[in-house]
Amino acid sequence: IVRERIDALNPVRLNAYAQKWRVKERTLVRLGIGYDVETDSATFPMYDGNRRAVGIRMIGDDSAFMAGGGINGLFIAEDYETQTHDVPSLLTEGALLMIVAQGPIATAMILDKGLRCVGMPSPSGSNADLAILLSLDSIKQDIILLMDNLPARRNESGEMVYPAHEGVIELSDRIVGKLASRLRS
Repeated sequence: IVRERIDALNPVRLNAYAQKWRVKERTLVRLGIGYDVETDSATFPMYDGNRRAVGIRMIGDDSAFMAGGGINGLFIAEDYETQTHDVPSLLTEGALLMIVAQGPIATAMILDKGLRCVGMPSPSGSNADLAILLSLDSIKQDIILLMDNLPARRNESGEMVYPAHEGVIELSDRIVGKLASRLRS
């Protein structure tokens, strides 16, 4: 099912999603973006802590919903194992930084900044899967949870706005800025 949805995504639609969400097309591909013709929705596969597909998150123009998996599952980039592990934590000496974001779009935004990130569909789900995934890493990590339930809404001119995503961009910019200044000193 995941492969069918990935195959249904054409380059024009991929570009439209990347522009709408202000992320790189390549990052959406790393997260397995697809397209569901029946619901006219972007799709993202969700995995358990052992990287087995357990569901699909669907994001339409005005809604987001799950197909299987419920609130359990993680959004994991295809190159998770090979993502660079050289981003130092600001919290613990000798630890590296891992950010856990809410949703595939926030995850893509953070990955675009060059930070290591895994996504969860909600703050209340996937905790066991996240623990399993992180326990398989042999690296000491400080985890920053970035969870925000601000819903998308239409502004006065009828355009969709994503307040939670604005917060993700601001926080990840600050983290990158602090890391850069720390590394310069």
